[in-house]
Amino acid sequence: MFKGAVRVVDPEGGGDFVSLADAISQSQRRPPGNADGWTLILRPATYEISAELCGDVSLQLLGERSSVLSENDSKRNEPAVKLRCEPTTLTQGEFPPDSVVLSAKGDGSALFLEDMSLSLAKESSAMANCLRSTEGASVTATGCVFHSHNSPAVGVWQSMSRCTLQSCIFQPQTSAAVLVGGDTSSLVMKKCRVKRCVMAAIEVRGRDCTARLTDCSFTHCQSQAVVGYGSANLLEMVRCEVTSSGRFGTHSCLLLANRATMLRDCKFDHNRSDVVVMQGSAESDHSAFLSMDGCAVTRNSGTGVIFGMSPCHGILSRNVISDSSGSGINCLAVAVGKKVTLRDNRIERNGPGHGFDVITVKGLEERVVMMGVNNVPERPTTLQLPASLLRQYQSCTSVEMS
Repeated sequence: MFKGAVRVVDPEGGGDFVSLADAISQSQRRPPGNADGWTLILRPATYEISAELCGDVSLQLLGERSSVLSENDSKRNEPAVKLRCEPTTLTQGEFPPDSVVLSAKGDGSALFLEDMSLSLAKESSAMANCLRSTEGASVTATGCVFHSHNSPAVGVWQSMSRCTLQSCIFQPQTSAAVLVGGDTSSLVMKKCRVKRCVMAAIEVRGRDCTARLTDCSFTHCQSQAVVGYGSANLLEMVRCEVTSSGRFGTHSCLLLANRATMLRDCKFDHNRSDVVVMQGSAESDHSAFLSMDGCAVTRNSGTGVIFGMSPCHGILSRNVISDSSGSGINCLAVAVGKKVTLRDNRIERNGPGHGFDVITVKGLEERVVMMGVNNVPERPTTLQLPASLLRQYQSCTSVEMS
């Protein structure tokens, strides 16, 4: 559906513009009498572009597809419109450029993309992005394919910036797929696929920022699929799947220190590490909270859920946590005055033998509460730890948290 006045960009000369850069430059102001801004229809081509939308204006870019993207044949069916950014040639010793394919800057600036691929050259710096929202702007991408190398494909920077991604694909890359770094910024992802990231696929690190992921899939992420930093506010995942991800002993599938995490009807299967690690930040003014409902955590090479080295708490209900190489639920650090509540879960066949489904450490047994119908004993198994390690866990839960 077109938003506003329509222009056509065609490198062959069959439209209103030959150059996409010129078309964007001429669309920085709303058309007379049209509050919806401009729509640019891009004819199939590869466009070399690095452009920024500024000010109180809305711009929609529509591409074309050779055919509909499919799960098994995504390369052949990728968008026919390709946007690329080549970094500027540098002399020796100069700092790499802050490259970006497309960005929106400033409150009131809104950029909409549909059916196109965006890529950065391998030489791009760690601060480059395929798509960026900054200083309160809004970006929305639907049906797009992203390919970056050394930097996040999508960046959400500075206060109040917003990003919505729907039915997008992130191709293999060495950096994150999406980084939310702006304070009070927000990310919404629906039906997106992320595959083969070397770094964490989604990083939520801005102060009081939020991220909501629905029907997304993450596979072969060598580090975490999602990281929530201690300064972040809310992370919500609904009907998401994480498979073949993590790295045993070093990187869990989810590493969460943000204020609150909500997991609903998610699946974590055949991962190479611990699955959900709650690791509240000792520097934060809060105890990290996990609400996990209706999730399946099965056949993973580590522990299902860990309440880790800094104060945290949570409610787990109607989950299936089974066949983990490690324990099912490990309550190591439950904040003073808080609880880990287990309600109507099925937790079974975890760890090397009987008694590893739910475990805690000495002194924290009363902070693990069983409610409803769980298929585990009412009191968790208590770990016998060396005195020095026991003092470490007890000390990290000795401060009352809000």
